[in-house]
Amino acid sequence: MNFKIISPFILISIFLVLVSCIKNEEENDSYESYRYELWKNLIDNNYNFDFIGTQKDYDNYPLYAGLEFDNDHEGSGGYESEDVLTDIDEILAAISSPDIVLLSIGGNDLLDGGNPPSEPITNIVQLVRKLQIHNSNITIFLERIAPANIETMTSSLTTNLNIFNSQIVSIADSLTTNTSKVIALDMNTHFNESYLADDVHYNQLGAKFIADIYFAGIDNEFSSTTLSAIKILPLGDSRVESNRP
Repeated sequence: MNFKIISPFILISIFLVLVSCIKNEEENDSYESYRYELWKNLIDNNYNFDFIGTQKDYDNYPLYAGLEFDNDHEGSGGYESEDVLTDIDEILAAISSPDIVLLSIGGNDLLDGGNPPSEPITNIVQLVRKLQIHNSNITIFLERIAPANIETMTSSLTTNLNIFNSQIVSIADSLTTNTSKVIALDMNTHFNESYLADDVHYNQLGAKFIADIYFAGIDNEFSSTTLSAIKILPLGDSRVESNRP
């Protein structure tokens, strides 16, 4: 039998191609959270604040203004509104009492689970009431959530998303009390496909877009001269998380 000896150069070339393919696949799976961009906005405007939550991510965040990113959060990939509602008592028992909650939820209910808008709306109402019982002075920001990409947004899904987002405004108004504001923020209207890293998650442009809206909401309600640190709980699904390359 005749055996051909494969050149070491060819073997190395094959290996490098395989490594490149694996790296590209990993990079294609990467996406951003708004939290890092919001953190930078708050730093730039001299806010005294603390992100809180039982979760941490250990992705590669560059130093900013000589500071390390505060990576505490409460975002869980795949979570629907019912999951957050189920976990909220345990979460609140494990952390400092939040002054602000940034609630990013409903996307998996509608986009992945195909649930009718009434289900996440009902869960969000209960969730807000639990948060207000925990802290009667809490400020809660609710997202009118951004869409998925064009291929994902069928006509029925678009209809359900529009219904959900319109109801977010209504429940924000109805759940606001004399001491606790519930504020709807519009992440939907000016969001576009160039802000997505994949079908639903943000790239850097999308993360910056969401962060700027959150910052404007916070800056409208709070002052950077507050002496004690404002405790901010980023709460929700994988759009709260990140998966940086």
